[in-house]
Amino acid sequence: MAHGEVRAVNTARVAEALADARSSGDALRLVSGGAWLDANRPVRASSRLELAENRGITAYEPGDLTITARAGTTLREVADTVGAARQWLPLDPYGTDHATVGAIVATGSSGPLATGYGTPRDMTLGCEFVSGSGLVVQAGGRVVKNVAGFDLVRLVTGSWGSLGAITEVTLRLRALPQRDVTIALPLDAGAGAAGIRSLAPLPAAAELLSPRLSERLGFGGVEVLLVRLTGSELAVNAQRSALAALGGAARDEEVDRWAALRAADDHAAAIVRISTLPSELPRTWKLACALTASFTGAWCSAQPVRGVVRLVFPKPGEGDLQWERDLAARLAALTSERMRAIFERLPAALWTTLAPSALGDGLSRGIKERFDPGSILNPGIWGEPA
Repeated sequence: MAHGEVRAVNTARVAEALADARSSGDALRLVSGGAWLDANRPVRASSRLELAENRGITAYEPGDLTITARAGTTLREVADTVGAARQWLPLDPYGTDHATVGAIVATGSSGPLATGYGTPRDMTLGCEFVSGSGLVVQAGGRVVKNVAGFDLVRLVTGSWGSLGAITEVTLRLRALPQRDVTIALPLDAGAGAAGIRSLAPLPAAAELLSPRLSERLGFGGVEVLLVRLTGSELAVNAQRSALAALGGAARDEEVDRWAALRAADDHAAAIVRISTLPSELPRTWKLACALTASFTGAWCSAQPVRGVVRLVFPKPGEGDLQWERDLAARLAALTSERMRAIFERLPAALWTTLAPSALGDGLSRGIKERFDPGSILNPGIWGEPA
């Protein structure tokens, strides 16, 4: 394969491109929408395999609440297709609805709705992908009750294209809720975390905003808990009453507040997720707010139910080595306090410092070698040698 760019419009073309690449030893960078190309570790590849043109709905069963779409299909296209039947796909990764379903499954990306509806692993029923040897693999099924091959689906979800190029996915849909209400409450982390976890049922989304993010989104620069309630009239009213008991002057907001939150990321920013026990969120939140406050323009948000805090550090400019050194030192100190860090984006030089190779054990290396024996798929993204 000549170095450059290959556009794949269907599964057969993807399989042909991967077989050619393995034969020639030409490493490939898999690209769909392209919004997350600067995420995870830098990829060492001489050619690009463009997957965005492999798009379109191939099967939609409203009665089964399932949809099958080619990997380059966007969230917006799925929403337009299922909306007429009053259904939706509750996936809202950070960014916009131009994100493609293949990239969302490949990266395991989720957003605020993960609180109530889960992550891509919970919604992906089946997938088709092409392994690094050019073999077309089909896993899972098109109906909710079919669990054959489900473990393989979960393995590929979140593998960042390192095991295969996803060409088609089957996703679980939901009925559009009767009510969809967003409420903002000026609560601190302690009251917000405890109160949200006590709600039954849980809200569709609950996001704690740091003062800087609150200011950016038009909430006046005070710590705010943004809550999304979905369901029947009765269920939403019960949740509203429970929220009112938490205190603070709750006020209704437009649902598009969530779109603004998802779009707030700076693509040049370093982004880190910290996972901890939900009961320890107040402490984690205090540390995260102090850390982001020490960097110009940085902010954080948290999902109290899941115990996840997300920190965003906009890059001040190219070649700012002092910023990188300060960030590395502060993040290393933060993640040493019984917290699990997942790095979404980092300056290239900080990956080896903060995140050792994910393929440091025999099982992980064996899986990689089984599906991509020539190491031609996104080499470097898990820290493996090119």
